[in-house]
Amino acid sequence: MLKAITLVFTVLLTAASAAGYFYLNDKINGGEQQFAEGQKQYDNGKKMLQEGKARLAAGKQKLAHGKQQLARGKQTYRTVKVIPFGVFSTLAPEAKPVFDVASKKVDEGGKEIAAGEKQVASGEKQIAAGEKKLKAGEARLAAGKVQLSQGEDQLTMAKRLRFACGVSAGFFLIASILIGFSGRRSKH
Repeated sequence: MLKAITLVFTVLLTAASAAGYFYLNDKINGGEQQFAEGQKQYDNGKKMLQEGKARLAAGKQKLAHGKQQLARGKQTYRTVKVIPFGVFSTLAPEAKPVFDVASKKVDEGGKEIAAGEKQVASGEKQIAAGEKKLKAGEARLAAGKVQLSQGEDQLTMAKRLRFACGVSAGFFLIASILIGFSGRRSKH
């Protein structure tokens, strides 16, 4: 009777170990696919982050160039706007059309300076927004790396458990066979 109970118990342990092995094997296969997808997303994210850094650097360079041009334009405008074109046109009436065109160009230059200032301000806002997005991207990338590391650790642990289940299923199967054969010999 004791051998029969032991035999049933070892058969149940064999079945449980085998079931654990197949369950873990299925989960490991799914986990490896998820890990591969996660690694691919991480690599794509890293590439996009590098591209974003390059675009941000180019934007900063373009903004700096625009600021330099604006500063030169302002300096030229300040120098030219103090010229009394009205006085010159009254002193030299035959040159009045030339002075009128020059005065108009100076006024247009003032408008272009104002438009340039707006453009530079817009560029500064875009750079700030780009830096904010870049920091958020770096944080997401770091979080993704942590998740990949945790996933890899979980896969490693699951593989070890699967191996242990396989070994225990084999052990209990052999034990069941030995108990079954030893029970038959003792009955004869």
